[in-house]
Amino acid sequence: MKLKDIKELNEKQDILQGRYSWQTRKIMRPISLYLTKPLIRVHPNIITSIMALLGFISLPFFILGGYSNVIIGAIILEIYYFFDHIDGDIARAAHKESLRGKYLDFIPNITVNPLVLIALGYGLFRTSGSINYFLFGVSAGFFYIAKEPARLFKYLVFKKLKIKNKSDTNQTPILLAKLNVYSFEIIDYPGIMNLLLIFAIFNITHYLVIFYGIIIPLYFIARVTYEFYFFKNIDFGKK
Repeated sequence: MKLKDIKELNEKQDILQGRYSWQTRKIMRPISLYLTKPLIRVHPNIITSIMALLGFISLPFFILGGYSNVIIGAIILEIYYFFDHIDGDIARAAHKESLRGKYLDFIPNITVNPLVLIALGYGLFRTSGSINYFLFGVSAGFFYIAKEPARLFKYLVFKKLKIKNKSDTNQTPILLAKLNVYSFEIIDYPGIMNLLLIFAIFNITHYLVIFYGIIIPLYFIARVTYEFYFFKNIDFGKK
């Protein structure tokens, strides 16, 4: 399959899901297209497994802490995220999309992603001696994963009610809706990953851990509120 065909498939996917961040649409996906072409014959589940392996390989570098280790871990995490796009590109281009593949792809999201925040906090604790960094890391990691069950429940509701997108339901609060969209720029991946690399280069990751240790729990509260109003609108729509 030609690179142009893969690009067209991705454009259709972006239109359908319409929730990807600016960084993903303008940087990650265009680059991943060129990485997809030489790997097109590899089964997407193998690519997903490589992605997960890269994610777990990055963790010891964050745990060890120190300037060089954190930068190496952040670079590995960038490569990890590219593979997160490549597996989907291959699955769509080769018509190998499957529930098993989607399930496998979800595993690193609920393991690697929160563990990176916890490992980063622990690494700062090891190098600075302040346990506060570890506590902020645990706070960030815990509330990052805590938002996933509500998101999965929403997808189940979508499937049961045969809702294809949110526009098929009543409006949700504008502020909360915008918060949900823009969260991918900062409070979710790839935002977390990119900020981590930038902060690591300037050797100020301790500020990032503190920031996420505070902001992700607040985002969790806002997200739960957002979903509550979202389901309330669906309930009212039934009456």
